[in-house]
Order: sequence, then structure tokens, then C-alpha cells
Amino acid sequence: AVDGIKSVGKAAGIGGDGSAGDGGGSAKPAGKKDATFVFMGVDPDSSDDIELAVGLLTDIVKPRQRGESTALGLAFCPQSTQEVLDAYSKGKNDDSTLIDALIASGVDQSAIDINIPLLRFAKSKRMSLLALSPEVEDLKTVRSEGLQNVNLERRQKYVADAEGFIALTQDPKYKLYAEKSLFKDFVPLNDKDTSGDFFAERILVHEA
Repeated sequence: AVDGIKSVGKAAGIGGDGSAGDGGGSAKPAGKKDATFVFMGVDPDSSDDIELAVGLLTDIVKPRQRGESTALGLAFCPQSTQEVLDAYSKGKNDDSTLIDALIASGVDQSAIDINIPLLRFAKSKRMSLLALSPEVEDLKTVRSEGLQNVNLERRQKYVADAEGFIALTQDPKYKLYAEKSLFKDFVPLNDKDTSGDFFAERILVHEA
């Protein structure tokens, strides 16, 4: 599994030169680099998955050359926590400061406890940390009131390509994915919660 992941790219989010060795296509002009990505599919509620992720990242970051950087995307961190994540990854604050900020943003304590080994590893390897999730309040809004009632400015930030976003949800292949895979995770939050509300929440999270 590790070999398969490493063949995708030298590291999650690092620059490669576009050569076959980097998993890229034709060679790029000198000085031009492509970013390569590894999608880890980690269950944020599983400590075993987090342990596996640390093990995989250990091997993934080893081939980095001087000047190359690696970023770790965090699906459980609201985008408003980016500043505190930057400070943490640069050693300007400690675990407790980061944890307090994440809790204040609405992240569950259990999610933080499970993921803290991954955050510590990333910090030790000087990896950038990227907050990818919409704000918790916006997820609650879209689930209970609809996507149209999410703060307009933040909604535009989450969905950079509105036309592409709409077109994707109308694609027959995407509809098949939703039917066969996405809706399997639907658990009603209350009597009024519907699969449509769940779908709106999930597609916003994926787009962000």
C-alpha cells in the first residue's frame, strides 16, 4: 500500500518536476513544478486510521528534497483556524493553544484527541497544516435551513466555481455515486432532517 501511494507522488501536496519519477507526465521546463497529492481517506474518528496515516506519511516525506514542502489537509478543521494552525506548524504555539482554538471553533474534543498525534507528527516534520472544513455554524445552517441560507461571503469562499459546482451535482455519474455511496452515511439528526439536507451538507464539505 505504501509503494502504491508513493507512486502517486513523492508526498502529499509537494512539488514535483513532472517527470515519470514524480508520477507526472511530460517533463516541465526548468524551475516549473507540479504539485502532487495523496488522498489518504482517513476516518477522523478512528485512532487506528490516524496511526496508519502517521506511518504512511513517515515514508511519504522521506524523499523530499531541499526547498520542497509538504502540506497536510485537515478535513476536521474549520477554515477560520488557519492562522492558529500556521502558528502551530511554525512552533509559535503549543498543543494547548491549538486545542483551545479548535474547541472554540466548534471542533469536538474527541476529534482533537484522536488527531493530535497526526498534528504533532506534521509539526515535527515542518509540514504546513491546511484547514479545509466549512465553519461548524455553516454546516448546521445548511443542514437545517439549506445551502442558500449560508453566509454569502463564506459560501463564495467555499465554492470557488459556482457553475462547475452545480454542473457536478447534475452529472449522472455523480448522482450514481451519491445514490450508491454517499447516502449510505445518512443518519437523520431529527424528525425534520432529510437526505436532501444531508446531501447539501456533504457537497459543501467536499467542495470546500
